[in-house]
Amino acid sequence: MAPPFPGTVIRCPLRNAPSGISDQVVQSEVISQLFKEFIDQELGISCLFLDNIRCIEIYEIAATGPPILLSKMSISLSNPVDSMFKAVEINRIEDSEIKEWLIIQQTHSRDEAVSILSQQPGYNNLTATRALQGAKFSPEVMIAVDISSRVRGRLFTCLPLPIYSGFPVHIHALFGIDTSRARLRCTSVGLISGSQDQ
Repeated sequence: MAPPFPGTVIRCPLRNAPSGISDQVVQSEVISQLFKEFIDQELGISCLFLDNIRCIEIYEIAATGPPILLSKMSISLSNPVDSMFKAVEINRIEDSEIKEWLIIQQTHSRDEAVSILSQQPGYNNLTATRALQGAKFSPEVMIAVDISSRVRGRLFTCLPLPIYSGFPVHIHALFGIDTSRARLRCTSVGLISGSQDQ
């Protein structure tokens, strides 16, 4: 019997024939390319705004032979007292680097958020409270500044979104996003049917 694993294992099942879930057949080469892109573009920033994930290891496990470590990223607080700094250590097959980020957090009370939201058309204290609870919104904004180099800033809702902000910092907030996590919900481009935007 294998010893217990003190972490979370994510297995990516490959579909080799159409199913009731999807007609799309995903080949292993496509998954390998997706992981390569994740390692190159996302791995070093994926945990910036997460509280409970401190390490990500990506392995390729073939039918025979030992597992191959493709990449590993670990994150630690360099100043645990105020939690303002996070030292991000990135280990890859081809290189190793340590990046240091300054994380700035601004949190408001829920009462303050309800007060501001209730001043918007169509809201009062009760509907604003229900909206915040129902959508699990939190009046919190965090900004990550790369101390050593300039970055092309992106928006985050816990994890990175494929949306660039135009600022040299990464910005995390619980944005209203569509189900694909590819776009912000925006009334200027139409309301999403069946959503709370209506």
